[in-house]
Amino acid sequence: MIFNRLCAYTIDMLLVMVLVYLVGNTYALNPYQYDSEEAYNTYEETLKDIKFDSTDPDSLKLLDNMKEPLYKLEKTQFYEFLWYLGFVVFYFVIFQALNKGQTIGKKICKLKVVSKDDK
Repeated sequence: MIFNRLCAYTIDMLLVMVLVYLVGNTYALNPYQYDSEEAYNTYEETLKDIKFDSTDPDSLKLLDNMKEPLYKLEKTQFYEFLWYLGFVVFYFVIFQALNKGQTIGKKICKLKVVSKDDK
């Protein structure tokens, strides 16, 4: 029983993630998509330069250098996060309510939603 529920949840989450990936990586729906790769590369290069040593005062300066690349990276991922949040709310709340508690994963795993009095 627990395996079926885990299987259904996995199918549902994979479906949501694929939809978010397809929509979130569409340039028309994510205005920062063009900047994403550049922001990630800048962040990665800055991260490579950091060798944190608490006795070295320059280490803290390098951490300060991370603020701008990290901000740019998070800014590029903001719209994708909004799409993810929207899909999760829609799929697990609205879609499930419209389908009497059923999701696609539950239907595939042949799970039925019943009330406390087995209806």
